[in-house]
Amino acid sequence: PDPKIQLEQYVTSVELTASVVLFARDDGNLGPGKTVIDLGCGTGMLSIGCALVDCDTVLGIDCDSDALTIANQNAQDVMEDL
Repeated sequence: PDPKIQLEQYVTSVELTASVVLFARDDGNLGPGKTVIDLGCGTGMLSIGCALVDCDTVLGIDCDSDALTIANQNAQDVMEDL
């Protein structure tokens, strides 16, 4: 679905996600031994990115059940591609 303005949602591109996650990993803030809580995870792009750099635990939280449904599907799709 389209972002819901009333929930201050916006699209996070794959390029932006990769840039943020890789910067945080290279800075030592993400990776093995790290726990991530993604508040307002939306469709799960950042949460999935954190899981892909081997964070020990990643928890995505959102108040929008539609976004969480998409996040779960996105995570399943990524796991199938690995």
